Formats: sequence, C-alpha cells, structure tokens
Amino acid sequence: MEVAIGVAALAVTLLMRDLPNQATRLQSLLLSPGSTEFAARQGASFAVAFAYLLVPAFFMGVAFPLAGVLHASRRERVGGAVGAVFTWNTVGSILGAAVSGFVLIYAFGIERSLQMLVALNIGVGLALVASLARGRLLQWLAAGVTAAAILALAFNQTWGRAWDMKYFAIYRNTQRDAFDTPAKVQDALENTDVLYYFEGANETISVIRPKGSMQSFIVNGRPEASTSLMDVQCQRTLGHLPMLLHKNPRRVFVLGTGTGMTLGATSIHPEVERIVLAEIEPGAIGAARTFGEWNHHAIDNPKLRIVYDDGRNYLRTTDEKFDVITADPIHPWSGGAAYLYTREYFQSVSDHLAPGGIATQWLPIYELTPRDIQTVVRTFAEAFRHVAVWLTYYDAELVGSNDPIVIDEADLARRLARPDLSRDLEIVDMGTSEDFLSYFILGNEGARAFGRAGDVNTDDNLTLEFSAPESQGVGHAMGDNVEVLSASRESILPYLARPAEEAIRRDQRERWERNLAVARVYDRAHALHLWGLGDGDEYRKARAVLESESPGYAPYRFLRREERTNAARQPRLSEAARFAVIAANGKPAVIEVSAVGMRVGDSRAAVVFVDNERREIYGQRYFDGKPEDLDRQVPAFAAQVILELRSAYAELQDEARHSGAPAPGEAIVARKLREKVATAVERPAP
Repeated sequence: MEVAIGVAALAVTLLMRDLPNQATRLQSLLLSPGSTEFAARQGASFAVAFAYLLVPAFFMGVAFPLAGVLHASRRERVGGAVGAVFTWNTVGSILGAAVSGFVLIYAFGIERSLQMLVALNIGVGLALVASLARGRLLQWLAAGVTAAAILALAFNQTWGRAWDMKYFAIYRNTQRDAFDTPAKVQDALENTDVLYYFEGANETISVIRPKGSMQSFIVNGRPEASTSLMDVQCQRTLGHLPMLLHKNPRRVFVLGTGTGMTLGATSIHPEVERIVLAEIEPGAIGAARTFGEWNHHAIDNPKLRIVYDDGRNYLRTTDEKFDVITADPIHPWSGGAAYLYTREYFQSVSDHLAPGGIATQWLPIYELTPRDIQTVVRTFAEAFRHVAVWLTYYDAELVGSNDPIVIDEADLARRLARPDLSRDLEIVDMGTSEDFLSYFILGNEGARAFGRAGDVNTDDNLTLEFSAPESQGVGHAMGDNVEVLSASRESILPYLARPAEEAIRRDQRERWERNLAVARVYDRAHALHLWGLGDGDEYRKARAVLESESPGYAPYRFLRREERTNAARQPRLSEAARFAVIAANGKPAVIEVSAVGMRVGDSRAAVVFVDNERREIYGQRYFDGKPEDLDRQVPAFAAQVILELRSAYAELQDEARHSGAPAPGEAIVARKLREKVATAVERPAP
C-alpha cells in the first residue's frame, strides 16, 4: 500500500508541472455567461484539488485499517494493536506536517520535497514487502536504495526535475489570456525576467519583470504590487501619509513587507528612530530587496528591526507603543486576510498608538462592493476616535487616531520641501502640500456617516470574508466605489489648522472651496474613467471643465497620465495589405495581412503581423528603447515589412499570369508571406 501511495503521489507530482494551465482551462470552461469569476475560480480549484488528491487519499485511507489488521494478526490483543497503529499514525501525521512545512519546503522546495517523500513512501513499502518475505538482505537493500535516492535528490538539485520553475514564477492567475496557448506561454517565458523566486510553507513568492515593462511582486500566482505608478502611489501614500500627519514620528510599526515601498517611505523621514517590521513569510524579505531602487533599500536600514511573526499576533504580545502604525495587508477576500480588517484587529492597532499616534490601513476599491467598502470604513471607525479617508487613483487609505487630526499646511509644506520626500511624492503627483491634501475625501464626520450603511466585521462575525470574494472579476466595482465615496465627500477645511491672520485664513478658505468644487467634477470623471466610459460625452464634458478651470489639480493630473499610458498600450494598426488569391475551391479570395503595433511596457513595443481571415499570427518583433524612439521604429518597421510582402506577392502574381491564372494560389501566397515575415522579424536590428 505504501508503494501505491508513492506511485500515485509521483504521478500527481508529474501532473502538477502543468497545474497553472490546467486551472486556467478549467476556469475558462466554467466561466459561462451565467456564472461569476468567483464561482469559476472556486469550481476550478475544487475540481483540480479533488482530481489530484483522490487516488493518493484513497490509498492513504486504505493503509490505516490495513496496517491495523496486519499488526493485530501478530498480537493477541486487538485493541492494543489498533491503539499502537493509531498512536504511530498520529505521531507520523504530526512529524510529517512539521518536517514538510518547516524543514523540507524551505530547504529543498515543493517539487523536491514531494519527490523525496515519494521515494520514502516507495522505500518503506518495499521494505515492508521484504519483511513479510523474511528477507533480511532485501530489507537492507530497500533501505539502502531509498536512502541513496533521497540523498541524490537532496544534493543534486537539478536531477529529475519535472517542473519549470520559471513558468510557476511568471504565471499570473489574473491574466489567464496571457497563458491560454502554448505559444503565449513560450513567448512569456522568453520575454520575462525572473528576479526572485521563493517557495515557503505559507506561500510562493516571485518577482518578475517582463522585458521593458514594470516589475511585479507575485504571491501564489496573484500580482500584489508593482512599480506601476498607480501601485507606487498607493504604497508610498501608506508610508508618507501617517508620517506627515504626525508631528514627530519617531517609532514606527509596519505590518507586511510586500515590495518594501511603504516601509521605505517611512524610513526616509528624518524624525524616525526605530522601525519594527512584522513579516510572517521570511521569503518576502528577499523579494523586497529586488525593489531597492523604489524602497530606498529599506531592508538594510540600520533603524529597522524585522520580526518574523504574524503582525496581528505581534501587536497582541508587545507592550510597545508606536507613533505610526501602517498596514498594507493583502485583499480581504484572500484566505485569512479578512482578520486584518476586523474590529478586534483595528482596536489592537488603536491600543498600541502612543499619544498623538496615527494609523493607516490599505482599502482596495476594486473587487469589493460599495457595501463592503462601507463595512471596512465602519469597522475601522469603531476602533478610533478620529478617522479620515484619502482616495488615490486605484485605492483608498484609511487614517485613524485617538487624538484630533489637525493638519498644519505650513508645517506640511516645510516637511515636503525636503528633497528626499519631495522626490518620492512628486512622481505620483503628491509633491506639494496642496497636491498631497487634494487626495483627502472624508474626514471624521463624513467617514462615520458613510460607514453607517455597512456591517461591523468582527472575529466572530467575519462577514467580509464571505461577501468580498463575490466581487472577484467584477470590473465595474471600482467606479461604483468611487461614486459612493465621492457622494459623501467633505471639505478638508474643518481639519486644517486655522492661520492667525485673517487674510491668510480667507485665502485658505477660498482656495479649498475652489478645490472642493473641482474635486466634485473630478469625482465624476474618475468614476466614468474606471467604468471604462472615458470615450463618452459625459466624460469629455467633465474633462473639458477640469482642463479649463484647474488642469493642475493633482488627482486629475495623475488620471490623465494613466490615460495616456493606457492609450499607448492599445494595439494600433500600423500597416495593412490585401492580396488577391485563388482559393482551393477555385474561387477568388483575399488574404489580408495587418501589422499591429502595441506598447508592452514603458521601454518596449511589439509589431505583430496577423492574417485577419485565418486569425493566424505570422510573426512578431520586439523593440526596446525610449518611448520616442519606439514611436518611430515600430511604424517604420511595419511599413518596410508590408512593402516586402507586396514585392514578394508581385513576383507570385507575375508567375501566375505567365501560367494563365488570374491570381496565385492561396496556399502558395500564404506560405510565401509567412516565410517573408519570419525572415523579417529575425533580422538583426539596424
């Protein structure tokens, strides 16, 4: 039976090399018009897990009673025999979980650990068979072969590998269409650099950078953060916002590492004396180091102390108080993450704030319903006497304190004038005090009023864990959430320190009243943009108002930049050519080849040559360089290749006419065009 378990586990290990593709295909099959993304993911996960575990679990289930029968047959007391088997089964279960989760995976990785356990199962089975045959030599032989196999697997890390670790590292379960064919998978493998890959007991972590594009931090196949501007804006806001709202932030607690950008943002404030980082997965530290350019190499900051523990648990076991506590947990629908959005957790954060302390918490506005957003805001507000909400492009940031949050514009401007802080925030349109405060949307009164329609998420009533997953893949959620948040928008004036001079107070009031009027126009444009209605009349009218009245309004500047980035990445027809042919049935037909250019990153573009009728890609060519160079190179190359295709077709047309045919044959032309494109895309760049 042990041999059967080992063989079944070996088969599963081999099948797992294509696990992402299998899950992708199943999700696509289950994602029918009447189903939801959540149902498709859950159904695919269940089906794959069931199929993989059924046979090994069956043999494991048979092994226990069979072992009891065999052991009892050699002893007089059946109860004692079964009890002994049960005892050793329990000991084995405990040791198996402990050794696998805390030793093997960290030392050898998931695939190697499975292979070693397979060898152990088969070896134990063969030794048991040998013992039944009473062959001492066979027993020692089985033990020796098993030990040799395990040692070979342990010390030769390349031998016997079946999985492509790069494939597992680059796979993103939020971008299924990028991996739905072997050709796409191969293209992704060839054009993606893996900067870091780690397998741990809690999660697998990878850092990747598609050539010429942004760097991404991936956990269990889901991109969690990146160097895209919208991600950088959120991560830096979570670090700088509480630091700038606090008068003198000396002691800082950061929950979760991610890319390290939030941690890095806190580290460059000169007032800081001590930073405590709580990270449950040690492998995340290596991932953060690859983002050193963006996080100020915060992992190596001498002021930093890293605690390898669950952040919530650490707060419950320490008496230390902090001036700033900031948290960027994963999305509430991820397994176990909803416990970092409960009243009990927020209360623990509140209890660990020093007098005047400020806490911030990430709140995604995507893949959550408006009621979910209201639930988080209400739950957060129950733990703090004073709260506020900032709304960046793609996310919201909650602010909590047990003391009034009063913002001194002059002091904020003075602190933002420091070169390192201004550089960090200018890139995300938050570099001045007015720009920074323009992202404010709700104060204490507005946040509490907004949250009243939500539930309270508690440890005993974890409503968010069950409601949040239903919003997976719901594209309109972002626009919906911006709409409901902006409906409660407040003026920031009640939360600003009042200047002593009347003239300055009047200027402050007029300035922020104008800002509020502009913000209301922007809110509508923001929601329309996130709904994908940026080409509609209502959006164009809102944009015209913003352009005429306040083109420098910081959130609008950021939105326009994202628009330009997205527009540049849309496929564009560069050139096209039609070729008259005679089809196999003798009738006239046309082959149309299009050269489509697209930006695949800030410094990389591609030209794809497509046979429109057959939906066949003849070939593609990548270009690397500055954006202005790409804008010149892509259309020039497309025009050159299309010209070469026309020239090749002209030769075939002349041959057809000499033979009396009205046009060349379809198959001949298609083959010639493919050859020409293949030659062109492989040609060295000038």
